[in-house]
Amino acid sequence: MARSNADTADRILDAALYVMESNDPPRFTVEAVSRSAGVSRQTVYRYFDSGQALRSGIVERQDRRFVAGLQKQFAAADSLADAMRDTARLALDLFRPVNSIRRDRFDSGLGARKTTSFLLGLFADHAGPAVPRHTVQSAADTFMRLIASYLVTPDGLTDRQIADRITAVVLPALTND
Repeated sequence: MARSNADTADRILDAALYVMESNDPPRFTVEAVSRSAGVSRQTVYRYFDSGQALRSGIVERQDRRFVAGLQKQFAAADSLADAMRDTARLALDLFRPVNSIRRDRFDSGLGARKTTSFLLGLFADHAGPAVPRHTVQSAADTFMRLIASYLVTPDGLTDRQIADRITAVVLPALTND
């Protein structure tokens, strides 16, 4: 039964993300999400007690996916530079659809602290003991702030170009270059 509940919640979040991406923000309503998910409004409210809770659920799921993706990117990468580039592209891909509501979470520090602290651990592991912790902390914070900046102010660059720029700024701090 618990699996069915998780499936329903995921289906509702998938529908909410679809509605958010395909409509103007004023059209993001529980009614529109319930129609898209093929469930009643009451079912949506059973899982998310308000439209704001639904928005938060979307962002929290994207954050979880980002943290899971970070682990995979860093485990599979041949170098720290490759891991950073892949992670930047992953962040852009996951956070672009929820940019308007994620920006509020960045401003309040919610969500961003968790992902930045996880990134800090991965950066520290790859940078090694020669790089001071405060430098690694600054690199992780700068990395996430640059992602947020490119999401807020798009400039026509491809995700690959953005990832290359972010890596060029942050990598030297972690490699003593």
